[in-house]
Amino acid sequence: MDRQGDLLKLMGLTFVPIAAFLDAKGDLVEPPTPIDIRQPQMREAIVAWADGEQDSPGFVHDARRADSATAYVEARAFVRLANLAIADGRKSDSASHLKEALKRDPENWLIRKQIWAIEHPARFYQGDIDLEWQKEQIDQGGRG
Repeated sequence: MDRQGDLLKLMGLTFVPIAAFLDAKGDLVEPPTPIDIRQPQMREAIVAWADGEQDSPGFVHDARRADSATAYVEARAFVRLANLAIADGRKSDSASHLKEALKRDPENWLIRKQIWAIEHPARFYQGDIDLEWQKEQIDQGGRG
């Protein structure tokens, strides 16, 4: 598990799952980017690319959705503080730091899910992850 988010940070991503697209020669045509094939537009773009109708799926965008570079850096700092707090057993402090991070990077679903996991551990750590509950939270605006 990448508790520090180092791999995602290295790749500049804030959402999983991710995909990278390679052509038949193995050349990268689209760098790792968040994807959700349940979204018809995204699925259609991938199919069009796979069928040779376009050179790339064409949905690369800046995965660092924070309003500015400063907000992104601040968000990462709060995530690091949250990780230190959780490692020290201070769940409430960790959740508070994550909420501050989320204010600075509101489209970051990894941060949002980490908050949910701290505040609603039974939804994540007792049996299977409760995906239906997560969907309900998202439908209600992602507040959890």
